[in-house]
Amino acid sequence: MSDADDAAQALIDASAGLRRRASQYATTFEAYAAAAAAQASGGGGGGGLLPLFPPPLVDMDATRKALPASCSAPFLCTSAGALPRGVPDDVDDLVAGYLVSGVSDSPPNIDVDFESVECASNGQARRALTSASAEGKRYWAACHVPIEHPRWWPSGRGAEAVPGFEHLIVGEGSSGIGMHRDRYREDGRPDRLVSTYLSLGRGRKHVVLLPPTDEGAAVAELLGGLGCDNAYGRSSSQRVAMPVRPPPELLERVLQCGGFWFDLEAGSAGPSDAEGGRCGDDLAKGEASEAGEAGEGEAGGEEEARQTTQDEDADAEEEDDDDDDDDDEALCLFMPAGWWHWLLADSKWHVAWSGSFFPDCGQGGGRGSRGGRGQGRGGRVGGGGSARREAGAPGAKGKEQQKGSRAPRWARAL
Repeated sequence: MSDADDAAQALIDASAGLRRRASQYATTFEAYAAAAAAQASGGGGGGGLLPLFPPPLVDMDATRKALPASCSAPFLCTSAGALPRGVPDDVDDLVAGYLVSGVSDSPPNIDVDFESVECASNGQARRALTSASAEGKRYWAACHVPIEHPRWWPSGRGAEAVPGFEHLIVGEGSSGIGMHRDRYREDGRPDRLVSTYLSLGRGRKHVVLLPPTDEGAAVAELLGGLGCDNAYGRSSSQRVAMPVRPPPELLERVLQCGGFWFDLEAGSAGPSDAEGGRCGDDLAKGEASEAGEAGEGEAGGEEEARQTTQDEDADAEEEDDDDDDDDDEALCLFMPAGWWHWLLADSKWHVAWSGSFFPDCGQGGGRGSRGGRGQGRGGRVGGGGSARREAGAPGAKGKEQQKGSRAPRWARAL
């Protein structure tokens, strides 16, 4: 079994949601390419296989030390931190538990159908979110609330936390902010790329990670569109459709440059947004990049997407009784400074939380700079240097050291 196979199996073992859908994923490039070819020739059913090529799953509880601030390797873990007031199960839970005086010190950043919604108070934000939910619109909100960071988080232990980068991120439907890098912007100073974790407590996200290399940047712009990492390209890149089932040649290019393409799913994911016909490839009709256009046909029509979701839900029902204990399990993704990333929500309700720190060698803006208001985990940076991140449930211990969970050298050294 290859390292990629091992990493995929470790993630499946750690995620109840992915275990339910294990048959829907390819964990080797050969299997993915064969399934895509069969699909193209009319011999495959449903929408074809999804790629599952994640970074390694690391036992961060076993390290007993803080993450080195210079860490430059992405990883996954189940030591995810927590939300002190619990993970909200829907928008009503959110507005009642978090958008209240004494918890949220300022109104959240809100985006509804890719349009920013300015709110002057938590009360106005509560009305905007409940209205968007009632009308079936896709949205996300980044809330300024207290976060319990993972025990391995280095902030205050050799690393400086990024001001304003601690957020609870929630949303409904297919939503995200496109391909980007997390950065901190301060008036009169160069942009600084920052390292970030994102813990997912509810829902599913399709994830693409690309390294801070020339080839990584080239693939990032192929996927996200020219200028996706700067203020001028953000508004259009946010509307580009992620090819959730990419053409094999595109997936191969991502993997060959050292990138990753996978799904991240919390224990309580809920139904895929494909059920509503807005999943992944249908996200931004008419404004796709070259890569997005290549993937537009991959998800099939709405009827095909519904059938895929129905099959997944049937499999999930068979295993619900066995996985009840895993329903509140969160998964955490660490993204080092400079790494390009694209996280696309694909569930009726998603909840995440995150934080960021300055790496000891992470100054300078690199290619492009991101301005404007920010969401969670893929930082649109606010005028005061703030951005949005995502949150989840308390991490379960003892789950990372499973077959295929090969730790990076820095983790083995700890």
